[in-house]
Amino acid sequence: AIASEQKYEAVSTRQMLERVPADKFDWQPHGKSMSLGRLAAHVAELPGLVRPALTADELDFAAGNYKPKTASSGAELVEIFDATLKDALELLE
Repeated sequence: AIASEQKYEAVSTRQMLERVPADKFDWQPHGKSMSLGRLAAHVAELPGLVRPALTADELDFAAGNYKPKTASSGAELVEIFDATLKDALELLE
C-alpha cells in the first residue's frame, strides 16, 4: 500500500521538479530560507529517508553525517528523485 502511494505521489513530484526554473535556483523566499534549488533538491532526496527509517537502529540527524545533493537543472533534480525513489520502492515492495 505504501509503495503504491509513493508511485502515485511520484508523478506530481517529478512534474514539479522538472519545472523548477534553473535561473531561479538561487532565489530565496526569505533571507533565512534555503534557496529554491536547495529546497527542490531536498524534495528530490526525501524518498532516500525510507531505507534508513526502516533499517537503521536509530536516526541521529544531529550527528552531521548528512551531505545534501546538489543540482543545477530540473533534469538533475529528477535524476536525484528517480534514484532515491527507486531505492525506496525496492525496499517497500
